[in-house]
Amino acid sequence: MFGLFGGGNKVEPEVLKENIGNKEVLILDVRTKDEFKGGHIKGAKNVPVEVIDTRLKEIEAYKDKQVLVYCHSGARSARAASFLRSAGFSDVKDMKGGIMNWRYETVK
Repeated sequence: MFGLFGGGNKVEPEVLKENIGNKEVLILDVRTKDEFKGGHIKGAKNVPVEVIDTRLKEIEAYKDKQVLVYCHSGARSARAASFLRSAGFSDVKDMKGGIMNWRYETVK
């Protein structure tokens, strides 16, 4: 199932950086609350992958907009991106390598 979404739905960290502050794009951090508190991309919303199915209402305004998802290394964000697509989100991209690949400033 995941193979259907291949590399075309992966994006480089620069894409997230370019969209910081863009109200039409949701930057979604799917790590735990504690990981998020330790440092995250400015403007990111934290919805841990473990509870994303119960918190869809919080992000449903982005169903027809772009959602850029990241986690620590890329595994959880790939799962979250696949789930969001199956839930009807039309434009979901997953950041390659997670925050480990992020070479820019983070906020706490």
